[in-house]
Amino acid sequence: MRRDLCLFAGLLLAMGVLAQAQPPSALSFHPPQIERGTIVNFFQFAHTSVDVGSLDIYLDGVEEPIIRNMAYGDTVPMMAIPAAKRTFVARRADTGSRGAVLASTDIDFGTNASWLLLAAGRDERRSFDLLPVPIPRSAALYRPGQAFVRSLSAVSDGSSMSIAIESSDPDVKAGGRASLETSMGWLSPRDNSVAAGDYLISARASGTPFAPPQNIRLEAEKTTMLIIIGSLSGAPPGQILALTSPPEQARVKLVNEQNDDYTVVFSPVNLQIDALDAGQSSDFVTVRSSNVRLLFFLKGANLRQSPILFEVPQRLRPGRDLVITLRADGSVDVEETLTPPE
Repeated sequence: MRRDLCLFAGLLLAMGVLAQAQPPSALSFHPPQIERGTIVNFFQFAHTSVDVGSLDIYLDGVEEPIIRNMAYGDTVPMMAIPAAKRTFVARRADTGSRGAVLASTDIDFGTNASWLLLAAGRDERRSFDLLPVPIPRSAALYRPGQAFVRSLSAVSDGSSMSIAIESSDPDVKAGGRASLETSMGWLSPRDNSVAAGDYLISARASGTPFAPPQNIRLEAEKTTMLIIIGSLSGAPPGQILALTSPPEQARVKLVNEQNDDYTVVFSPVNLQIDALDAGQSSDFVTVRSSNVRLLFFLKGANLRQSPILFEVPQRLRPGRDLVITLRADGSVDVEETLTPPE
């Protein structure tokens, strides 16, 4: 009997050790289903609160979270969410839809806009909140060969923070501005453009090193959000999160069910499909979001002298795939869906 009890106690102990050894639940995200034709906004998420613990994020009272087990320092890639007024709620991970609400945000986010939703502040100071920060992605921001950088500090200790960005690459220096140092208060974004390329970035708190240098590639005609996180006490240590987003753009595919071969010009953007042959389709082409006119010419015609056969005006909304079909009867069909995530 004693031997059986010892074996049973050993088994319980082993089970306890195994239970303690289980890794924490992994981050997962579950974007809402979007019906065709729905107007959307685009959201990224970042957890920057040093003491609130892992979170589940809920949307509009739905029972299941759109993000599970988002821990400090985690980021979630961009997802599409129906536009206009939305309610986001943060609860402690695994407490369910009836768990205590730690923070919420309930505002009109507009349409076709891009946002970073920050879990920021401190639980111990009752300053924790879900804070929306715009992500600038308009085509008007970008210059050829330049990267757009938005820097902000999510360090809630009250110190003035700064980010230094510098490249020693001669090719980067030849492309324009290759260094900067930007100071900022808590959640007060600062915007800059620099030459695209490889950089070393670091952060300081009131002039004292805070986040160690790290390498980063700033991509041309894209937006990179640099977010300083951590605590002045060193627990957790300072670091810089980097989130890169493409410009607002759409993808267009043309399908020709007619008997003529065409050359297609996207006006006023600098894009042309030289050959859209009868019975064929083009590959998807990427176009900056804007209002465009698709101008159709006979294939091989002198575009300066030849008449436009017909045109198709089209609004290209960000994050959309458009399939434009030229029917045999002369009609034009447009099918719009969300661009699948990379």
